[in-house]
Order: sequence, then structure tokens, then C-alpha cells
Amino acid sequence: MVTWFLGFDAYVCALLGAAVALEGTISFFSSLWRAQGRPSRFAMVEGGRAAILVAVLTCILLFGAHLSTVGTYFELRVGMALLALLAAVAVVRPHLSPNMSAAWSASCYGVPIVLASALSALLIGADRYAVAFYEPEAISTYVAHMKLAQLVALVATAYFTWFGPVAIRLVNDDVRGSSALLVNSTSVFLLALLIVCANLFLVAPPAWSLLFPQVMFNQQLLAVHLAGTALFAMGNPLSIGTLRAGHTYQAVIVALIAISVGMFASFVLGASFGLLGAAWGRMMGLATYVFAFALLTLRSLPLSYPWLTYAIATAMCILVVSGLTIILPGDGWYAASARIAVANVLMVPLFGYLALAFIRKSDRTQ
Repeated sequence: MVTWFLGFDAYVCALLGAAVALEGTISFFSSLWRAQGRPSRFAMVEGGRAAILVAVLTCILLFGAHLSTVGTYFELRVGMALLALLAAVAVVRPHLSPNMSAAWSASCYGVPIVLASALSALLIGADRYAVAFYEPEAISTYVAHMKLAQLVALVATAYFTWFGPVAIRLVNDDVRGSSALLVNSTSVFLLALLIVCANLFLVAPPAWSLLFPQVMFNQQLLAVHLAGTALFAMGNPLSIGTLRAGHTYQAVIVALIAISVGMFASFVLGASFGLLGAAWGRMMGLATYVFAFALLTLRSLPLSYPWLTYAIATAMCILVVSGLTIILPGDGWYAASARIAVANVLMVPLFGYLALAFIRKSDRTQ
């Protein structure tokens, strides 16, 4: 209805509404499988429909065809969502069994998390309004760098799929030994995140001309966006203190504070430093988001994160990447391959050793 009032084509609006409705319904099944600890089913439906859509679009491009309208794309999107929903229904065979008490309890617990998630989506995109205000002609350049940095989310999503239901169960049931599992998994995730960000940064110069041939590459802008994406990814495991029953409202407060900081900083810094200033403002909002969650978690749960090791590993990653960029310059694939090879030879064994050091021998099997 909103898009129709804004003047979009009625058919496209109807398709968009159908896509939202179908994908929203799929999320119920996805949530069920996450809670049951069945990531394979979750991946088949969530990842499968996305992979099929990408494959269809790729075939269209390879055979020289094109999508004549936005509506054609949404027809494909609705078709994939409908197939995924039918597959989910066939697997689960759901039965209607209304329980208002359970529904009210679930809503009191979950609605603040849903609101916080919606606000976090605004948090990671609000800086674009500052760019559009000061440099509207550069918005495509800014968004291109942001989208490349957000490829890190592919790795983060796989971790969240496992971590979310496990963390909620351990925290709310007060399972003995949960502290070690939560801290260990967060530590290993951080190290993996650093390695992925480093590799993406190093491969970006030669890959950029293939992905965005008409957009000028800005290495500093990509670095700031990668740092912001990594910070946002860490916000998920560090927010477990707000996942306890009766505490989920805190996530909404954190998201509102972070949005206020991020938008204010983006507009102020964007006025003086352009695209880079807006990106730094966004990162300040994301840093507020992560540190506020970490503070609430540490106040409510007996968790001992190795903060010094986190800082050393992050500094080491930055030092290796920046050093190799200076020592082995060049924008071609050969130079990038050399930088990536050396970086992984240096970081992967060391970070792997640190990851094993985080996890006591008795906990590794778990």
C-alpha cells in the first residue's frame, strides 16, 4: 500500500506484497528449524531459493536476455518463494492448534527482538541519507563499497543460524557450562571474521573492475565499511544478555541509541569529509551498538571474554593487511594473489592456534 501511494505500478506493488507475505510465512518454518537444531533444513529452504534465483538470473544474463521490467524480477522472486513455501509445508505438515497463552508469551518475548532487528536494518543504512543530502551524485559509489563489504554477512549468517537458538536455550535454561561454550564460540567467530575481512579487502582491487566497472574504487572507504560490517556482525553474539526472558526490551533501547549516534555522526562528519566521513559516522553508530550490547551482557551474565586477545588479534590483522598492501603494491590479480597467499600463511595458522587455545580440550568436542 505504501509503495502504491508513492506512485509505483499497481502490479509491481501487488507482486512486492506477495513476495513479502510468502517470505514472511517461510520465516516461521525457518525459525522452527533453527529452534529444533536442524540447520540443514533451514539452509535448504533459505539458501536454496536464493541460489535458484541467482542461477536463473545468471542464465538470463549468459544467454543475452534481459529483465524487461521490475515486475519480471518480482515474478521470479514470488515464484521461488512459493516453491520454497510449498516445500516447507510438505516437510513439516503443519496442523492448526491455537494456544493464546503460548502466543502471548512468545509475543512478549519476541516482539522487542523483531523491533530491534528492524531498527538495526535502519542502523546499517541510515548513513546513506547523509550521503544523499551532501553528495547525491556519489550515492551509487558509496553503496557499491557498502555492498561489497556486506559479503562478510554470508559468513556471519551461517554462524548466527547455529548460535541464536543455542544461546537462547543455554541462557534461559541456565545450563551449567554454558559460559565456556558461548565465550569460545564468540572468540572463534571473531578470528574467522578477521580472516574473511582481510581476504575480501585484499581481493577487492582486481575484483572491483569486474563487479562495478563504472564506479571508482576507494580502498579507504571499503576498509571503513568492512570494519563497520565486522562490528555489526559481532553485535549478535555479544547481545546474548538481552535474550533472557524479560530483558529483550533492552535490545530496542540499544538500537535506538545506536541509530541516534550513527545518524548524527554521519551527518556531521559527512559535511566535512564526504563519503569517508559518512562511513566513519556509520561505524561510530555500529560501535555504540556493539559496546552497549557487550556492557549489558557482562552486567547480567558471568562471561569472561578475552578482550586483550581480541584487541591483539584485530591489531595484528590490520598490521598484516596494511603492510602487505604497501610491500606488494598493484591492482592486478597477480599482486592480489601474492598478498592473499602471504596473509593467509601468516594469519590462518596463528589464528587457528589461538582458536584452539580459547577452547579447553574438554570443550572441543561439544
